[in-house]
Amino acid sequence: VCVCVLGLNIDSGITELLTLAGVPTGVLKEDAVESLATAVAEKNEALRLQYLQNALHQCASFGLTAVQTNDKDCWALYQKLEKEGKLPIRVFLTVEASEVGTSKAPAQPYSSPMLQCSRAKLFADGSLGAETAALRQVYQGSSHRGVLLHSAADMLAAMRKVHKAGFQLEIHAIGDAAAAQVLQCLQEAGITAADRPVLTHAQVLGADLVHQMQELGVVANVQPSFVPTDAKWVLKRLSPELLPYAYCWKTLLQRGICVAGGSDSPIESPDALQGLADAIFRPNTRVSNTSGTPASAAAADMPTTATAAATAAAATTATTTTT
Repeated sequence: VCVCVLGLNIDSGITELLTLAGVPTGVLKEDAVESLATAVAEKNEALRLQYLQNALHQCASFGLTAVQTNDKDCWALYQKLEKEGKLPIRVFLTVEASEVGTSKAPAQPYSSPMLQCSRAKLFADGSLGAETAALRQVYQGSSHRGVLLHSAADMLAAMRKVHKAGFQLEIHAIGDAAAAQVLQCLQEAGITAADRPVLTHAQVLGADLVHQMQELGVVANVQPSFVPTDAKWVLKRLSPELLPYAYCWKTLLQRGICVAGGSDSPIESPDALQGLADAIFRPNTRVSNTSGTPASAAAADMPTTATAAATAAAATTATTTTT
């Protein structure tokens, strides 16, 4: 379906239609959002610089001294802030994989006292909330399994390009089908534990995928605060057999997998203490007990969480995502 929005032809991704009538509802998902987002994105450089500074100062107000952030088309802006001495905390910038080899990313990994850019990110699927995270079985009450954003061949080619340029790989994968595709491509691309590949979110896995992550030395970059947020609806999305390996942070730690804790701010608060509390107590809301959460036995104890945070900081460069 090709939809015209603000003069733009939206012919990729997912466009929701009214049942039978074939009339668009106006809801766009995944790649279908990109054309619209690009058209309405802020173009004023001064405003964009101010937005970045505001976000960094907010992180500093929570006591953070460094952040790892995924900001599209912001390499030049962060360079400008660094040059002008306007970075209040250290920034570890992750560029998009598509930006590697262009002016939107350094020609090779870059590091200075206040700014580092040595990682590039791919997106394998969507989100559980929108039911676009790619699952190996259908969503409850539905006939679909989400969406893989790349073919295996395209994913492999992108990984090889990023790896050849010397950048660390980070891949967004929420569903188990996406994680399976990512892990298979990492293996085929010859990415090893020494390259510290990062699987971000890893919300739905399986015993086989956990084993494969362990074998490949993949770092799990998880968001503990997703648990109390997603608990409101995730049990309606996932079938019961998926729950033992949903949000299974403690299982990953027990298998010797390096687990990094992040916020995915502004999706969740950049308050690291809130993230630690959510990892330890795994509440189904932030004011109740742990009952009713996916695999609530997977909550990590305080010493384990603190150790994981310290280990993850070294393994992933930084543990908090700001955007």
